[in-house]
Amino acid sequence: MVELLAEQEKTEIAAQEFEATRIKAPKAALADPWRKLNGLSSVRPPQSQAVARELWRARDALGRETDTAPGRLIPDSSIVAAALAMPSSKRELAALRSFSGRASRTELERWWAAVDAGRTTEDLPVARRSEDVLPPVRSWGDRNPEADLRLKCARTALQALSEARAIPLENLLTPEFLRRLAWSPQMPIDEESVAAGLLALGARPWQVELSSQEIARSFVEAGQEAAKLADEES
Repeated sequence: MVELLAEQEKTEIAAQEFEATRIKAPKAALADPWRKLNGLSSVRPPQSQAVARELWRARDALGRETDTAPGRLIPDSSIVAAALAMPSSKRELAALRSFSGRASRTELERWWAAVDAGRTTEDLPVARRSEDVLPPVRSWGDRNPEADLRLKCARTALQALSEARAIPLENLLTPEFLRRLAWSPQMPIDEESVAAGLLALGARPWQVELSSQEIARSFVEAGQEAAKLADEES
């Protein structure tokens, strides 16, 4: 492996990647892990979300007590089904055919207590809002056409660079970094501003060295193309 890295002039790249892995901080625990429930997006009312939250907590606690994967007790789909149905009694909960799982009936008392706690609590989940979340790329053409052009041009350039250097595109540069840079680049757009933006986002020096010039050139070309299209429309 050492010989291959040297032959492909990637020894320094490997060293930076190894060091980045060594010093990487542990991933912070999720503030609201229950929000990772599959299908939760279909549960809209805050009171229903509270039911889903309490069921998730009850399932997680039982999983820890019995050393059992929570999803083997009741699946996410059962929690979502109960949150949508909002049963008003233990009997109604038991009658839900979509509330299934190996412990769905043997631990019915536990699940009903969780549902009832969610139905009656005043501690309702607050909708998460983050100004730091980018819109889906598929909507960029309508929401930010210039950013859409920048992203497409840069992706094409980086794909060519990826093939030329035999480095997978996602390793050449973290896709999220490119999206953020394309959405709101530093001005004026040049190699220095792109390099500074990439470093601020967390790109490694070797990634910046290889990609910043190509990205800057692509962004400038995208701006010229956008101006040309605007002139034609006017």
